[in-house]
Amino acid sequence: MNRYFLCGTCAAALAFALPAVGQSADTDNTSDDGQEAASVQDTITVTGYRASWTRALQNKRNADDIRDVITSTEVGELPDQNVAEAIQRVPGVSITRDQGEGQFVTIRGLPPEFSRTTINGMTATSSDNGRAVQLDLFASDLFSTIEIVKSPSAEDTEGGLSGQINLVTHDPAAVNKPLFSADVAGFYNDLSGELGPKLSLIGANEFLDGKLSALAAIAYSDRSVRQDVLASGGWNGVGDLIGGDLTEEVANAQMWENGQLRMFEEDRERLGLLGAVSFSPSSGQTYEVSALYSKYDLLQTKYQFLNQFKSGSSIQDVRLEGDTVVAATFPEATIGSNNQRRTEERDSLILTGSGEWALDRWLVKAGLGLSETNVETPEDLKYVWEGTADIGYDLSDPYAPDFSYPNTSVDEIYSNPALYTKLKQIVVEDRNVEDAEARVYSDIERDLDIAGLSAIKGGFEYRSREKQQSAAKFQDRSKPKTNDGVSPLSDYVGYHEGDGYLSDDYPFWSDIVADFGAAKAGLVPAGGYDIQQDLLNSFDVSEDTLAGYAQLDFDTGFGSGNAGLRVLRSELDSSGYASLNGGAPEPATFSDEFTEILPSVNWRLPITDKLYVRAAAARVIARAAFEDMAPRRSVDEVEFNIRQGNPELDPYKADQLDISLEYYADDDTFLALAGFYKDVDSFIFDQTSQITLDNPERFGVDPALAGETFNLTRPENGQGAEVKGVELVGQYAFTNLPQPLSGFGVNANVTWTDSEARFTANEAGEDAGDETNLSQDFPLPGLSEWTANLQVYYELAGFSARLAYNWRDDYLITPAGAEADPEFAKSYDQLDGQVAYEFAEGFKVYAEVLNITNEPYQAYTVKEPRLLEHSETGRRVFFGLRYTY
Repeated sequence: MNRYFLCGTCAAALAFALPAVGQSADTDNTSDDGQEAASVQDTITVTGYRASWTRALQNKRNADDIRDVITSTEVGELPDQNVAEAIQRVPGVSITRDQGEGQFVTIRGLPPEFSRTTINGMTATSSDNGRAVQLDLFASDLFSTIEIVKSPSAEDTEGGLSGQINLVTHDPAAVNKPLFSADVAGFYNDLSGELGPKLSLIGANEFLDGKLSALAAIAYSDRSVRQDVLASGGWNGVGDLIGGDLTEEVANAQMWENGQLRMFEEDRERLGLLGAVSFSPSSGQTYEVSALYSKYDLLQTKYQFLNQFKSGSSIQDVRLEGDTVVAATFPEATIGSNNQRRTEERDSLILTGSGEWALDRWLVKAGLGLSETNVETPEDLKYVWEGTADIGYDLSDPYAPDFSYPNTSVDEIYSNPALYTKLKQIVVEDRNVEDAEARVYSDIERDLDIAGLSAIKGGFEYRSREKQQSAAKFQDRSKPKTNDGVSPLSDYVGYHEGDGYLSDDYPFWSDIVADFGAAKAGLVPAGGYDIQQDLLNSFDVSEDTLAGYAQLDFDTGFGSGNAGLRVLRSELDSSGYASLNGGAPEPATFSDEFTEILPSVNWRLPITDKLYVRAAAARVIARAAFEDMAPRRSVDEVEFNIRQGNPELDPYKADQLDISLEYYADDDTFLALAGFYKDVDSFIFDQTSQITLDNPERFGVDPALAGETFNLTRPENGQGAEVKGVELVGQYAFTNLPQPLSGFGVNANVTWTDSEARFTANEAGEDAGDETNLSQDFPLPGLSEWTANLQVYYELAGFSARLAYNWRDDYLITPAGAEADPEFAKSYDQLDGQVAYEFAEGFKVYAEVLNITNEPYQAYTVKEPRLLEHSETGRRVFFGLRYTY
């Protein structure tokens, strides 16, 4: 979609808010402190989308810092089924998806690991190797509020270079009567064609004359999803890959190394449990404890068909488009069947306990917490068979290429397992990850009776975090796998239904897939699978941080806000293994420590009782991903990839400025223009280079692969980056219109972000041996220049509906990906819809459709038509019955 058309559409939607600017104040009841009192009209209970946005607007307006807030429309009912997908509606926020479901969050263009995610103030540890939190682990039904803090205060825990995401569970202290909510629903993905259940129950009550409140909740779902993918194994020079008599023009052109047709099928089972108690034995005393447990079980099956053009004996029928081979034929190339089945079990436990004591002008808070995430992979089986055929490709349509087989019929290629005579390898892997953090803190605050100063605050916080990964692997490349020494795919073939694969553009899946049960039973070498510990991919990283802060809250005739200083001392120890000169893995340890001073100031100035100016400045910091700092190395001998850590990485640091002009016309109408700037001292990116393994043992690679070329990826520090942008936000409820039009409302935002990242010489695909190379400029990876959201809702007489549109511009995936080439994702948009009807008091039926237009994800290398990926995930549908008392 044309970005200017889209941004114009959102700007037009924002203009709906403008009529309120000129409205008279006939219904405006404003108190002396500038806050709006409730009018007679507002005494009517408002629920649903309008109530959610109104509460969020109040929280944003009253905050001293710069934040956006998402609140549930009812108990157990966030506006979106997925936490990440709810957050993407916020200005300046975009998400990455896994199998079509929101997973990681990007704030203002910075990578997900730059966002610090907390649950009730406690660090959410990660099931990923880094620090980025996979938000699809948590059931959205258990949360009442999501806060996205973009400008920190000294009292806020450091660690979010782009911002902080705080997920707030349902609070028992807010309970003043018995409460019960039940939600029974079904989930359907039109690619998988399977129906799964979804259930949530929430109950709360108060006891002991209101002194004790308790809440318990459970959420369960079991979903089956599918993803169809057409992917590239990289692009390289024809002369580097294919021999024979080549013209100079063809030899210097770039050809597709291999084309991969993949199908991922996943069963995702989630369980969430929440328990919380609040106890106030007397006025001024409150004690709270909470426990949140989340479990996520995954069964993933991957079927992949491989066209390996670079293995061909020559290149024929070449058609060039500039310096790109858009069509060619490759005699005696390799076809392959790559089959993988993986089970993964993730669980997360967050325990918090706190006390609060108020005495005269003093307020003391103290608490402790534990956050722990574990990931186990009980089974990860991979079987790779290969055969030989003449293959051609045609990228006239870069995202729907044609594959041809001059001497074999297409049906034969895709359905005859007898063509796949070579069992290239068996791989069995096991990986366990443990990530745990313990926290203890204390805060003290005193109200001040000094002109212009409202409070002084101070406190300390100690955090100890440790992340461990242990890996084990078995792989067998020896030819005899069975007693007769022959292991063609036809001996272990399975049949798999894959209707509608890539919109029926490819006649894919029939008889070229493995029967995992038969393969596991029949392909066990003598003595069984001897799974050995993969020491080079095992590590232990610990991080201890002690922080203290002092902060002044002020309220003067020139505005209110806070100013403070946070000081932290951090110590890091990482250990793992290294293989030097091809020898056996040896223990390797590294240590680092640093002290950082982080000043911050937040200021809010009411120009009138409706118009505000906000400004903020801060120094922010974040640590690198754990796997990046560890002395570790992982090897993929199927895709020929090696990834290793870099213990010498510097932490991320940045200075940031924010300013905004906000107009609150009434409880439902809001218009704001904001600008932001970040000066990042250093950042980390993945540098990929190609190496030919003359000594494979040095990298922990099978000696049989001597002479093969691998992509070696290693994280490096860039020289720095700048990020700047503008956000335009508005919302409006048409309550002044006559029915039925009064039920409409709109919320829209547009964000423009620009970045310039400076990569050091010899990075981003440059020749590492050329010392004359200068630094290169790229946008930051993952940053879209434009993002936009538009939500339109309707609520009246028990009926509600919402359309939500999200769009992000194209962005850089990495400056140095496969073959050390830059990789880019194309722009992506998604339309979601919801409809609900309350047919009796407390009873509501609803339906929700995500990705209504079935939009694909597309990416390319260097430039189009150099395909990197085209994937489709289909539509996701929820429908159910909800009861609230």
